Parts: sequence; structure tokens; C-alpha cells
Amino acid sequence: MSYDPKYFHNFFEENEFKELLKFTEKIFNSSKFGSEQNLKYRYVIKLDKTAGKRYCQMLPEMLPESIFKKITEYGKNINSNLSFSHENITTYSGEYGTPGLPPHFDRPSKVEFLLDYQLKSTIDWPLMIEGVEYKMQNNTALLLENSKKVHWRNPIKFEKNDNVTVMFFSFENPFAELSNQEGHTEAIKKYYPMYAKKMEEFGQETGILLKAMEMYEASEKGLY
Repeated sequence: MSYDPKYFHNFFEENEFKELLKFTEKIFNSSKFGSEQNLKYRYVIKLDKTAGKRYCQMLPEMLPESIFKKITEYGKNINSNLSFSHENITTYSGEYGTPGLPPHFDRPSKVEFLLDYQLKSTIDWPLMIEGVEYKMQNNTALLLENSKKVHWRNPIKFEKNDNVTVMFFSFENPFAELSNQEGHTEAIKKYYPMYAKKMEEFGQETGILLKAMEMYEASEKGLY
């Protein structure tokens, strides 16, 4: 089954949105910041300076119950055979390095799609899917076949206090075969020149030279 990118605006009600903000702040303000894995709470918080981000992956059951039910309902309405398998909270910030997300596919898995949800942002940083720009707003989600469609974000300048916090709600089919990587290299080569041009413009504007070839090779190996 194939899924086209689709927006979901006003994803959460106002009270749910406020509850989610408090939840994410509590997670990132916890003492478990770093690479330590806390088995009791079942989540890990890591800092990745090469991508200018901190992130946390956790089981969906960690979310407030009303939030968990709402996300599950969205997924079931798209495909009733899928289950809400895991979620990730990521904050990109100039405080953590130079944020970057080169063209890539996510690793093969049984996840059929994810909902790329923007929680809060101080800067516009659109998502690119197969060369098409999708502008994001707070409390908006975008359906993405993350392991089947090449996606990225063009480099932009983050000031130290700029940040973008996104959440990825993944839905998997337990009966599906693992997605394969057929055509991935060709797709990345097709769209990488678009990204490289933006990188060149970014370097001229900021004086920050991103290591294009290293990032390209890393994206091919699934490291982004």
C-alpha cells in the first residue's frame, strides 16, 4: 500500500497541545540527559552535535493517555491494520551545533509511515519529500513514508536561540515484510544536487562549510 504526503492541521486540541508541551519539557529537563538508558522509564536522551540536535526515542505508552489514544486514532483512520509502534522527540537547535538533515531514507523496517509532527519552532524549516517542499506549522503533522521516499531539510542558519522541536509517530504493520532498499541509491543521487546547491548557498551566506561528501556517504549508509 502506498501513501501520499498529507497534512493534518490542528492535530491536537488546545488542552492536549499544552499537555504535550509540558510532557516534552519534563522529558528533556530530566536527569537522564545523555547516553544513559533508563530501563525503568524506557527511554534514552542523546545529543548529536554533528546534526545539531538532541533526541529521545520511547515507547508510545510513555505518552499521556489522552495523547496516546489520539495518535492511535489518527493512524487507525488511515489504515486500521497498523499499530502505533514508537515515537521520537527531536529538538534541532543552534545551541547543539549546526542542524542538518541531508537526503536520506530511514532504515528498512515494518513501519509503513510516520506522522512528522511539529510541536514548536522559532524558525521556518520546511521538509522536502522527493523534491517537493512542505512547509510546517506548529501543531501540524505530515504523513511520510519514511523508508520509501527520500526526504531532507535544506540547510538554513540557526541562531543560538533558534530551535525546532518535532515528534515522529511511527505506525507499523506486524505482518509486513521489511521494506527493501531497491532504488534508494539512485533516488538520493537524483535529488542530492538540489541539496548540494542549497549547501553551497548556505556556505556562502554563513561561512559554514558543511562536509557535503561525508554527509552524502553517511546518508547512503543510513546514518542520518
